[in-house]
Amino acid sequence: MGQVTFSIRMDEDLKKQFEAQCDLFGMSMSSAFNVFARKVVLEKKIPFSITSETEPATALENLENKIDKLAKETKNIREKFINQIKEQSLLK
Repeated sequence: MGQVTFSIRMDEDLKKQFEAQCDLFGMSMSSAFNVFARKVVLEKKIPFSITSETEPATALENLENKIDKLAKETKNIREKFINQIKEQSLLK
């Protein structure tokens, strides 16, 4: 199968560190990316864990805030709907 070339943008310092680490492994950066790509295709996932820097407690708090907001919005919609029904009933 033919080979293609593609470019990526990377922080200059990160590129230097990555290149030095690849040298220690005895491989080029291109080879390292090929290993990564093959692993992704084979496993159908990123071959390592990607996590958020957000602490679990903060993430839970954010979720609770979203639930509270949704509950308030739902209550407001319910109250408006009930008021509309009452108004329509009084008009008849």
